[in-house]
Amino acid sequence: MKKRFFEREKKAYPLMPTDKRTKSATITMCIGCGVNLALFFVKMFIGLASNSLPVLGDAINNLADTITCIIAVASFLIVRKKSSGAVPYGYGRMEYIADFMMSVVVCIVGGALVYLAVERLTLPYLMTFNWLYFGIIAATAVVKILLGLFYRWRNKGVDSGVLKGAMLDSFTDAGITVTTLIGFSLARYASLRLDGIFGLIVAVVIIVNGAKLLVSSTRTLLGRPLDADSAEKITSLLLEKEAVSEVKSLHLHEYGSAYKELVIEVVLTEEMKYDIIKKTIAEATEEIGSRFGVVAKICIAR
Repeated sequence: MKKRFFEREKKAYPLMPTDKRTKSATITMCIGCGVNLALFFVKMFIGLASNSLPVLGDAINNLADTITCIIAVASFLIVRKKSSGAVPYGYGRMEYIADFMMSVVVCIVGGALVYLAVERLTLPYLMTFNWLYFGIIAATAVVKILLGLFYRWRNKGVDSGVLKGAMLDSFTDAGITVTTLIGFSLARYASLRLDGIFGLIVAVVIIVNGAKLLVSSTRTLLGRPLDADSAEKITSLLLEKEAVSEVKSLHLHEYGSAYKELVIEVVLTEEMKYDIIKKTIAEATEEIGSRFGVVAKICIAR
């Protein structure tokens, strides 16, 4: 099923006001930044001490998460700026730019890990296993799951693609850490090249997730069409009006989660009085805005 642009009708938590929403998202990402930075230092220490590529790769992944959190915080601070003559629709699209930059960082990190993994497969390395290290890394997986649940909880009422992406990334990172644990524990029983194989697995997972985020963020920046389900609902709503005989087009313009504009081109019924037309357009605009959370602008076509 295709993702719907308009989900306000089924939300249990209404969106916060713009200022409160961006403040909440900023605080959330700052907390995420601190947690990821702490995880990076812990895993980097263990990775260097044990010379384990999967652990080092997991550490670098947490560093990438820290960088993306910083990018997200910067974007939310810019979003809070008021619209001006130069930027009449506000700075909401900075969230989309942040998504794009985050995906690029993730892909670069994944590519670097592929290089290190191939190097480990061709050159011999010694690795030191330690049960204390194993337990600490296992604990970091639990921390990542809790961080993902924290993002999910904070995203209620915020409805930010950045927070949703951070939530999914945290759950994925927990899976990466589990893979890291498997590689870390088996490397002491198998050949040294097994370390490189598991490092390569971690790198591929990171690249795949980064590529998905890159495609999604690029589509959002370029502009997405209105999905068929939402278009059908809005068209049906308009055709129920006596003054509307045809809906010619619907164009969605997104300026961040807080402001979406829907331009609708309609054909009016012939010989309809002006006051009825005015009333119909006003009612339809208000109804579409309240039900779907967009600013509707209805244009009359001939």
